[in-house]
Amino acid sequence: MTELSGTLEGVGLPAIVRFLTGLKKTGCLRIVHNDWRGEIFFDHGLVTGASLASRHGLTALDALVQALPGGSFTFDGAIQTAPREATISLGPEALQAHLDDLASSAANGTARLPSFGWVPAVVGQDSSTSADEPLPLDRGTLQTLLAVDGRRTVDEIVAQRGSLDVLWHLANLVEVGLVRTNADTAATDAMEPMAVGEPIAGEPITTVEPVAGQPARVVPIAAGAEPLRLEPTVVVAEPEPVKPIVAAPEPV
Repeated sequence: MTELSGTLEGVGLPAIVRFLTGLKKTGCLRIVHNDWRGEIFFDHGLVTGASLASRHGLTALDALVQALPGGSFTFDGAIQTAPREATISLGPEALQAHLDDLASSAANGTARLPSFGWVPAVVGQDSSTSADEPLPLDRGTLQTLLAVDGRRTVDEIVAQRGSLDVLWHLANLVEVGLVRTNADTAATDAMEPMAVGEPIAGEPITTVEPVAGQPARVVPIAAGAEPLRLEPTVVVAEPEPVKPIVAAPEPV
């Protein structure tokens, strides 16, 4: 029976865990994001286990906090902890401190595991790295690297690969310097800010350099062209022609 439900957006998983721990609840907290579902098991207020895809224990719990911060949740008190899920032995205070640290890292973009909304990009390698020893990558990590194009979100790459192991693959690729992924490259802000006058491929841009106290026109220029200084347009009104004045003849 569902006793509690809602979304983690704006609340956070650590707060829900703290709430259920304080009530000494027993049951299962389910976290859902699209087709993926994770579970956290409670026994009289103690977190005894967690699972997410093929991961279990503290590894799964960490992933739920870092990768699914906006998922929906339900708590069912009728579900008891399965024996194989009893894989977390941290005390309430230690576990809560651990979860708070993870949530803080996820909020400031320093989490080890990427969030589903982030956009990973391959890091360009200069010629100085060509002399380094080859970097061995397992097959799954290599396939994930090939799926990174700087445009797709982590969520889209996970859907393409069909496995949440992508999260750990990306974490490893970030650690070895092959991929960058942080909050600054989220899907809602995937394009880096551009200076005024920098051309966007395939699109005209506008350059404006107003002169103090004067209006200036906005003129589109072609990509690659030098920025133009636009001087104010001064319009001088032409005077109307003056009709000659003819004196009226005096009466005789």
